[in-house]
Amino acid sequence: MLFLSANVGDRQIAHGGVPVVFPQFGGGELPQHGFARTSEWTIGERAADGDGSSVATMSLRASPATRQIWRHDFQLDLVVALGQMLKITLRATNLDQAPLTFTVGLHSYFRVRDVRRTAISGLSGLAYRDKTRDFAEFVDTSPTLVPKGETDRVYLGAPPIVRISDGERAIRVGASGFGNVVVWNPGPAGDARFGFVEGEWTEFVCVEPATITTPVVLERGETWEGTQTVSVEG
Repeated sequence: MLFLSANVGDRQIAHGGVPVVFPQFGGGELPQHGFARTSEWTIGERAADGDGSSVATMSLRASPATRQIWRHDFQLDLVVALGQMLKITLRATNLDQAPLTFTVGLHSYFRVRDVRRTAISGLSGLAYRDKTRDFAEFVDTSPTLVPKGETDRVYLGAPPIVRISDGERAIRVGASGFGNVVVWNPGPAGDARFGFVEGEWTEFVCVEPATITTPVVLERGETWEGTQTVSVEG
């Protein structure tokens, strides 16, 4: 279900899988999409749950490297359960003395046969901001979204279920705890711009549960949690 670019090297940030975006979604004062996706996480408990899923827990704490670019004290915990479905739970805890403000997301890359013939449903009726049109705001009135070129939308709501259908199967993406969903594909010019292999832009679409438009604010000791589930229908 998940896409991974063939262009992965020592100096290449991997395009694929489910990069963890924290504490900044997009550009800004910090590196693009923050530092969690390029940091080394600690692997913790590994077990099987009652449903027979394999479960692994990973964590990321503040370090001298993170404090150089973001001075706050925090802990991220990522719980990944893989069985009949993929379930990813991300928790952020404020270990700082002051309130913690951040944006966050799971930058999920889904493999499809051809994005130009892929229909994304569950977004109709939602307002969105279109980055390809200077962040102008529109309402999605179509029953499905078919990304036939560069697509970069931040939906202002967070539907519980989005379906990605490429003709052979439908990928069911569920989410809770997030305020937005992002749909992204770089279009034909994106292969060179972002370091994909030529033609790879047609092989994936990103549907990303995220909290962007209204940042999360945690008081000392508080924890935020967001969850994504992924399964195949048909």
